[in-house]
Amino acid sequence: SQLEIFKDFSKIKIFQIPFNVLNSEFLIKKNLKYIKSNKIILHARSIFLQGILTNRELPRKFLKFKNIHKKWFNWIDRSDLNPISVCLNHSLTQKNIDKVVIGVNSSEQFKQIIQNLWIKKVDIPQYFSKVNKNFSNIDRWS
Repeated sequence: SQLEIFKDFSKIKIFQIPFNVLNSEFLIKKNLKYIKSNKIILHARSIFLQGILTNRELPRKFLKFKNIHKKWFNWIDRSDLNPISVCLNHSLTQKNIDKVVIGVNSSEQFKQIIQNLWIKKVDIPQYFSKVNKNFSNIDRWS
Protein backbone atom coordinates (compact mmCIF):
# COMPACT_ATOMS: atom_id res chain seq x y z
CA SER A 1 0.00 0.00 0.00
CA GLN A 2 2.93 2.38 0.59
CA LEU A 3 3.94 2.06 -3.05
CA GLU A 4 0.75 3.87 -4.08
CA ILE A 5 2.10 7.08 -2.51
CA PHE A 6 5.03 7.15 -4.93
CA LYS A 7 3.06 6.80 -8.14
CA ASP A 8 3.01 10.59 -8.54
CA PHE A 9 6.77 10.91 -8.08
CA SER A 10 8.21 9.86 -11.41
CA LYS A 11 11.74 10.97 -10.48
CA ILE A 12 12.07 8.32 -7.76
CA LYS A 13 13.91 5.43 -9.37
CA ILE A 14 15.39 3.48 -6.44
CA PHE A 15 13.43 1.80 -3.65
CA GLN A 16 14.88 0.12 -0.59
CA ILE A 17 12.51 -2.56 0.60
CA PRO A 18 12.50 -4.82 3.66
CA PHE A 19 13.26 -8.26 2.30
CA ASN A 20 14.37 -11.44 4.02
CA VAL A 21 13.57 -15.14 4.20
CA LEU A 22 10.52 -14.37 6.34
CA ASN A 23 9.32 -11.32 4.43
CA SER A 24 9.01 -11.07 0.67
CA GLU A 25 5.56 -9.50 0.65
CA PHE A 26 6.66 -6.45 -1.34
CA LEU A 27 7.38 -8.62 -4.39
CA ILE A 28 3.75 -9.18 -5.25
CA LYS A 29 2.71 -9.14 -8.89
CA LYS A 30 1.06 -5.70 -8.74
CA ASN A 31 4.17 -4.06 -7.27
CA LEU A 32 6.51 -5.79 -9.70
CA LYS A 33 4.42 -4.67 -12.66
CA TYR A 34 4.64 -1.04 -11.50
CA ILE A 35 8.36 -1.32 -10.76
CA LYS A 36 9.21 -2.85 -14.12
CA SER A 37 7.06 -0.42 -16.10
CA ASN A 38 8.75 2.54 -14.37
CA LYS A 39 12.27 1.09 -14.49
CA ILE A 40 12.68 1.31 -10.72
CA ILE A 41 15.72 -0.28 -9.09
CA LEU A 42 15.06 -2.41 -6.00
CA HIS A 43 17.50 -2.58 -3.10
CA ALA A 44 16.84 -5.17 -0.40
CA ARG A 45 17.48 -4.19 3.21
CA SER A 46 16.88 -5.94 6.54
CA ILE A 47 18.00 -9.23 5.02
CA PHE A 48 19.17 -10.47 8.44
CA LEU A 49 16.05 -9.05 10.15
CA GLN A 50 18.25 -6.84 12.34
CA GLY A 51 20.36 -9.89 13.24
CA ILE A 52 17.48 -12.02 14.50
CA LEU A 53 17.94 -14.54 11.67
CA THR A 54 21.64 -14.96 12.44
CA ASN A 55 21.63 -14.81 16.24
CA ARG A 56 20.44 -17.78 18.29
CA GLU A 57 19.65 -15.44 21.18
CA LEU A 58 16.21 -13.94 20.63
CA PRO A 59 15.75 -10.47 22.13
CA ARG A 60 13.30 -10.42 25.03
CA LYS A 61 10.75 -8.26 23.20
CA PHE A 62 10.35 -11.02 20.60
CA LEU A 63 9.82 -13.95 22.96
CA LYS A 64 6.24 -14.37 21.74
CA PHE A 65 7.80 -15.37 18.39
CA LYS A 66 10.22 -17.90 19.90
CA ASN A 67 8.56 -20.82 18.10
CA ILE A 68 9.31 -19.49 14.61
CA HIS A 69 12.83 -18.48 15.70
CA LYS A 70 13.44 -21.98 17.06
CA LYS A 71 11.97 -23.54 13.92
CA TRP A 72 14.30 -21.41 11.81
CA PHE A 73 17.42 -22.54 13.66
CA ASN A 74 16.24 -26.16 13.75
CA TRP A 75 15.96 -26.09 9.96
CA ILE A 76 19.36 -24.35 9.64
CA ASP A 77 20.97 -27.04 11.85
CA ARG A 78 19.24 -30.00 10.16
CA SER A 79 20.23 -28.66 6.75
CA ASP A 80 23.82 -28.02 7.87
CA LEU A 81 23.62 -24.43 6.66
CA ASN A 82 24.97 -21.15 7.93
CA PRO A 83 22.23 -18.57 8.65
CA ILE A 84 24.36 -15.71 7.29
CA SER A 85 24.86 -17.58 4.02
CA VAL A 86 21.19 -18.44 3.71
CA CYS A 87 20.05 -14.85 4.32
CA LEU A 88 22.62 -13.35 1.97
CA ASN A 89 22.07 -15.75 -0.84
CA HIS A 90 18.31 -15.72 -0.54
CA SER A 91 18.41 -12.00 -1.34
CA LEU A 92 21.25 -12.11 -3.86
CA THR A 93 19.57 -14.78 -5.99
CA GLN A 94 16.21 -13.01 -6.30
CA LYS A 95 15.79 -11.94 -9.91
CA ASN A 96 13.74 -8.85 -8.94
CA ILE A 97 16.28 -7.52 -6.42
CA ASP A 98 18.97 -5.37 -8.02
CA LYS A 99 21.19 -4.68 -4.99
CA VAL A 100 21.44 -5.76 -1.37
CA VAL A 101 22.18 -3.26 1.40
CA ILE A 102 24.05 -4.67 4.38
CA GLY A 103 24.82 -2.94 7.65
CA VAL A 104 27.61 -4.12 9.91
CA ASN A 105 28.57 -3.21 13.46
CA SER A 106 32.16 -4.39 13.38
CA SER A 107 34.97 -5.59 11.17
CA GLU A 108 34.31 -9.09 12.56
CA GLN A 109 30.74 -9.01 11.27
CA PHE A 110 32.01 -7.81 7.90
CA LYS A 111 34.50 -10.71 7.76
CA GLN A 112 31.73 -13.20 8.59
CA ILE A 113 29.58 -11.83 5.79
CA ILE A 114 32.43 -12.04 3.26
CA GLN A 115 33.32 -15.58 4.37
CA ASN A 116 29.72 -16.72 3.95
CA LEU A 117 29.11 -15.16 0.58
CA TRP A 118 28.45 -17.69 -2.13
CA ILE A 119 25.89 -17.36 -4.83
CA LYS A 120 23.77 -20.46 -4.62
CA LYS A 121 20.01 -20.72 -4.35
CA VAL A 122 18.78 -22.49 -1.24
CA ASP A 123 15.27 -23.89 -1.14
CA ILE A 124 13.78 -22.38 1.98
CA PRO A 125 10.69 -24.15 3.33
CA GLN A 126 7.49 -22.38 2.32
CA TYR A 127 6.21 -22.07 5.90
CA PHE A 128 8.85 -19.44 6.65
CA SER A 129 7.22 -17.06 4.18
CA LYS A 130 3.91 -17.29 6.04
CA VAL A 131 5.03 -16.13 9.49
CA ASN A 132 3.43 -13.32 11.47
CA LYS A 133 4.25 -10.05 9.68
CA ASN A 134 4.52 -8.27 13.04
CA PHE A 135 7.71 -10.27 13.50
CA SER A 136 9.06 -10.57 9.97
CA ASN A 137 8.83 -6.91 8.95
CA ILE A 138 10.79 -4.42 11.07
CA ASP A 139 8.52 -1.63 9.85
CA ARG A 140 5.83 -3.21 12.06
CA TRP A 141 7.93 -3.41 15.22
CA SER A 142 6.77 -1.07 17.93
